Amino acid sequence: MLSKFPRNLLLLIPMLSQFFFNSFNAVGQLAIQLDQWEYKESTDQIWKKCSLPQSIYSILMNEGKILNPYWMDQETKLTWVDDKSWWFRSTFEIDSTWFSFPQAELVLGGLDGYADIFLNQVKILSADNSFREWRIPCKDLLKENGNLLEIRFSSTSLIAETKYRMLPHLLPGGERVMVRKPQFSFGWDFAPKLQACAIRKKIFLEFPGLFEVSSFGVFTKKLENEVATLELDLKTKSILSGDGKIHLTMDKDSFSFDFNYPSGLHQQRFEFDIVNPKLWWPSGSGEPYLYDAKISITNADSLVQPIIRTVKAGIRTIELIQEPDDYGRSFYFKVNGLPIFAKGANYIPADAVELYHPNPDPWIKSLKESHFNMIRIWGGGTYEQDAFYSSCDRHGIMVWQDFMFACAMYPGDPEFLQNVAAETYEQVTRLSSHPCIALWCGNNENNEGWHRWGWQIGMSKKNKDRIWSDYQKLFNNILPELVKLHGNYHSYIESSPLYGRGDPKFKSDGDAHDWGIWHDGLPFEDFEHRVPRFMSEAGFQSFPDLSTLRKYLPEHELKLESEFLLSHQKHPKGQQTIQTYLARDYPKPTDLESFIYLSQLMQAEGMGKAILAHRKSKPYCMGTLYWQLNDCWPGISWSGMDYFGNWKALHHKVSHLFQPILCHLTIEDDLWKIGYTSDLIYEDSLFIQLSLRDFNGNEYFNWKTKLLAGYEQTQTVQSMQMADFLDQYRSIKWVGVLEWEYSGKKEQSIFFPQKCKDLELLKPNFNLTNFKKTSSGYKFLIQSDKFAKAVYFREQNGLRFFPNFIDLAPGESREIQIQTNQSAIGSDQIIVKSLYDYQNQP
Repeated sequence: MLSKFPRNLLLLIPMLSQFFFNSFNAVGQLAIQLDQWEYKESTDQIWKKCSLPQSIYSILMNEGKILNPYWMDQETKLTWVDDKSWWFRSTFEIDSTWFSFPQAELVLGGLDGYADIFLNQVKILSADNSFREWRIPCKDLLKENGNLLEIRFSSTSLIAETKYRMLPHLLPGGERVMVRKPQFSFGWDFAPKLQACAIRKKIFLEFPGLFEVSSFGVFTKKLENEVATLELDLKTKSILSGDGKIHLTMDKDSFSFDFNYPSGLHQQRFEFDIVNPKLWWPSGSGEPYLYDAKISITNADSLVQPIIRTVKAGIRTIELIQEPDDYGRSFYFKVNGLPIFAKGANYIPADAVELYHPNPDPWIKSLKESHFNMIRIWGGGTYEQDAFYSSCDRHGIMVWQDFMFACAMYPGDPEFLQNVAAETYEQVTRLSSHPCIALWCGNNENNEGWHRWGWQIGMSKKNKDRIWSDYQKLFNNILPELVKLHGNYHSYIESSPLYGRGDPKFKSDGDAHDWGIWHDGLPFEDFEHRVPRFMSEAGFQSFPDLSTLRKYLPEHELKLESEFLLSHQKHPKGQQTIQTYLARDYPKPTDLESFIYLSQLMQAEGMGKAILAHRKSKPYCMGTLYWQLNDCWPGISWSGMDYFGNWKALHHKVSHLFQPILCHLTIEDDLWKIGYTSDLIYEDSLFIQLSLRDFNGNEYFNWKTKLLAGYEQTQTVQSMQMADFLDQYRSIKWVGVLEWEYSGKKEQSIFFPQKCKDLELLKPNFNLTNFKKTSSGYKFLIQSDKFAKAVYFREQNGLRFFPNFIDLAPGESREIQIQTNQSAIGSDQIIVKSLYDYQNQP
């Protein structure tokens, strides 16, 4: 492979590899990790020790220079951090043996901000993109002793402001559009404004060999007649040109390819087939099978040790189907040839300061257990770390991946576009080997904003034409072309949504962001007739749990009128909107605890109407991704899980509504329809029963049936005219109990006939029995003697209850799991409330 290179050096490289066996970085290359760091504000004289990776906020907090940005209103007092320039440095030594390698590169990933990089007093880089990795050749600058690396961050906020003022015309979105940095760090309606710099990845000095594998993946070209046509995608970097041989194994299957390569960077694809492949399926549709894919690259005369790389490879096809039909234009995902209903939510960065979840796997596993099969990584945040996508691969969670552009129009000058093209190449190349990637989307709401948010008002035609031309270059040229060249046959769309709620096509064509509920004040019931082809955003706010509030507010500030509490509400009309909707349908809260409970219940019940309507409308509607899954700080937001991972009522609700077979009752005046929606890819036996009872549990009506539920369908099982029944028992305040059983699972939905504020609930008495220790805590059974609405187990002192906010029918037992690290819990630690308590407050 490298026979033209001096033989003595070729023989030396394997020996060096053995000598430095413990100096490999994450991709297996010989490297030195730089782990001794100091920092200072640029004008200071004194350097202080720090550890990396982390943000400057965390460093200052650990030093006692600032309070936690999430504490009370501290975020508003930290603009001085954003306005400063922060410098980092590391000194390091190099053993003389390392200089025998042909190359040395400084690898700088995760530089979140704008920084000048100096090595031994020589400037080697101006980093201007938080989403890129920088690899800088530096062998000629290195010495054995006293090497000095400096990273000098300038204020991103000042750079953005300066660049924005220099524009020939101002762009919608403001100063943030000028810098390639997570856009939400400039402040959002769910996030604090924390713009200062961070170093988010470890920094290495790498010593590449004469030939390196930059990346490889196994891509699925097509599935046909039990044969998978696959491609080995290989990107290499070499000093010289030559010939080689690739040996690939996929579990027990083996393949070999001869190849030649030029010097420099090179990409090649090699096609091969696997008969009767094991396929990767989304959660709920089958096993997300992953092959152990391993390549070994050798040359003809075996002078160099084989280069070995491994990845987990999934064989699957995922296509976004957008075709004209009788209603408008479809929008659904076809996986391995089968239409799949997408169930999930929109994901934002896990932390406003540090961005990433420290251990995403247990968290993503919990999504699988909640019957998710997709998440959308929103374009105002960041591309996630490798471990995140690997976890999605393992657990069958498809990823709708936005590029990092949101709610704005962006520059179109050559420098900006070249920077974005490099970012896109790196991210598409990095992520394409992950079978979980289902879609690349150019941006979030930019198209809708341009056409329907009034951005063009007051602009000259010349400026409008220039801005729209720049949009076309970026989102309909550069991004899709790079996805086509380097992706795993991924689908691409330019923007989400194509039609906003102000256009009547939002229900019939493509995906939709329906903010008529919340922004426009429409009632939750409107979700039931505003059903789009695919809902990629819709949401409503609630407060986080009281145990979460206590972590960032002192006890005396735990009151609704606290300005420090409301500083964590970033939507300008958020509090007013929650109160307006509460007044329509729910009892009036009397204190913070009741406000939290009722806001969470309202969010769950309201969004539950939307999700149920979407699933009932299958196959017209083929997906529902609510806004939003998680929080980036302990704030008041649309999340289903709060910042600390506590499930709000919403997540408990969607865990129920996302199950594989969901039965439903539709009431249209006197006509009652009982039906089911199945997302299984096989038929299954199904038992359904509907009973009508009074609030004490006395039964007045019962209907039941057994059937074979079809796969991937929605079906009405029974239509009943109920006028005679309702007339006969008009004095009865009835409750509907819909029960169903499939695959050994028993499920139940309880239908209360009136709004929560109008329900005449009876006082329930709860009986807790059968306490048992489990591997994760405890479990017990709960019973009620009356119908109980939204039974809530207060989460405190490390106790978390699953499920929570449950409805109970009289005399029926429900098993509750407690997650806790406590070795023992007392009966006084389990505090049970229900809607009755909040209807009858003093």
